[in-house]
Parts: sequence; C-alpha cells; structure tokens
Amino acid sequence: MTSPENVFITYSSKDTAYSVIFKFSVLSKANANSLMQGDNFINTALIPYSDKDKRLYGEYKIVQSFEDKMSRSVLIDSYLTKQADEYLPEAYFKINEYISLKGRVLSTITCRAAGARAQKHMIDSTFSLYHGMCSKIITQNKELLDTAGRALEPKP
Repeated sequence: MTSPENVFITYSSKDTAYSVIFKFSVLSKANANSLMQGDNFINTALIPYSDKDKRLYGEYKIVQSFEDKMSRSVLIDSYLTKQADEYLPEAYFKINEYISLKGRVLSTITCRAAGARAQKHMIDSTFSLYHGMCSKIITQNKELLDTAGRALEPKP
C-alpha cells in the first residue's frame, strides 16, 4: 500500500496544535474488496476509538455515511484520549474526519486539535474556533479527493 501524506498546520502554540491532514492510500484489490463487505469499512474507521494496544480511548458521532456498489464514505466527529506513558503526558484530541473509499483508493481529510489532556479547555476552544473552516474544507474537497485518488489508482 502506498501512503503519501501532507500535513498542514494552521494553528500552533506551546500547548496545542490544529492540523488539517490530507491522506491518500492505494489499497490492494483484496484489502479494498474486504472493506466493501458489510460493515467492514465503518468498523475499520472506528478502530482508533477502542485501540487498547495504543492506549487510545474516545467517543465518536457518525455525522454522515454513504455506501453504494463501488464506494463508501463516512464523516465522524470525535474525541480521543491517549493515556500517559513513560515519555508523554496524557494527550487529548478533538477530531473531525471524512474517510472515503472509491474503488481501491482510500482517502481522508482529518481536522484535529491536539495537546496535553491538562489543556482540554484550550483544545476544545481551538477546535471550536476552526471547526467551521474544517467543515468547509471537507465539503469543498470531497471531489478533489476523488479526482486525486483516481489519479493514484494503478492502471490495468
């Protein structure tokens, strides 16, 4: 699987950061077909909200989902916490994410405010400040994701 990723930091301070991340991945036919089966796409998108191996916990709200014969997409509003370890304090993330699978191309737009759990109030404020911008980015770039994704898909 190839995974080019571009990260754009739109706001950053000592305690918090706000990122907009565009990511495109070309899946193998087997992986793409597996995600198209039943609830596999949604279940895979929701893995981070109960990933005990990575010490991640959170809650999510599926704002919108779509599926047809050749594509799947989901828009998720959520938060995650990552428990402290020997290197980092407890972290907190507010996330708005659009995930789309068209053919073999998996693409995402993620808007994320992050920082130390102790700064939760500041992170929530930062996320609220930029949430309208994120919604607009997702709305305006859904078609761009599809176009860029098709360009990445291997030709037969």
